[in-house]
Amino acid sequence: MDLWTSFTEGLICSAPGRAETGEVTVNDAGELFDEEAEDLDEDALKPEELTQRFLTEACALKDARPDVKAAERVDTLVCRWARRLAKDALDDKGRELNAKALLRSRALDVLFVALTRSEAGRLAMRVASSIDPDQSEGVTCSHVRAAVPLRTVLARCSDAPSGLVGQLLSLLAEIAESSATESNAAGKRGAGPFADEMQWVMLLLSALWTDVSEWPVRRSQE
Repeated sequence: MDLWTSFTEGLICSAPGRAETGEVTVNDAGELFDEEAEDLDEDALKPEELTQRFLTEACALKDARPDVKAAERVDTLVCRWARRLAKDALDDKGRELNAKALLRSRALDVLFVALTRSEAGRLAMRVASSIDPDQSEGVTCSHVRAAVPLRTVLARCSDAPSGLVGQLLSLLAEIAESSATESNAAGKRGAGPFADEMQWVMLLLSALWTDVSEWPVRRSQE
């Protein structure tokens, strides 16, 4: 088993073939559909249910066909996560349930596997890499809707310097694009010629996410 397979298979998740109320999954055509998710009162979910929601959504994107409505699926998912994290600021108790659930789920790791697999995902990473999250309020990117919320989500989940995060995003997008180009030219599917390089960059990104157990310390320093 090569490094790429080891990494992706280690992110154990699968999306069911059909959606239940409020659950995000893919149909046989690889299209993301979201039945009543926006109408569901997510505040009523238990922390473990919210954690599973993030993971299920990331897995749906990873398992979907990369050639079917990829841009729409990436935009929908990343924007939804950004809206959830924004709710934490409105919580009078300061529990930050959404950010903690996202970090516990390790769904960000699954998300980056998914983003490397589609042209839309690679473009989102490339554009997001040049965005300063500290100056992104009110900023929009008309041609890549997911770019700004992606940087916003990453900034909420990591204390790493934004320049470092941006460099890793750019590097991952570049390697993934080179891998896709060579694979397409050779008519191959699968891990691609730069699987090891992608894995290492994703492992570096994964190391940047805040440990939930360190959250009280993080907050005391703000």
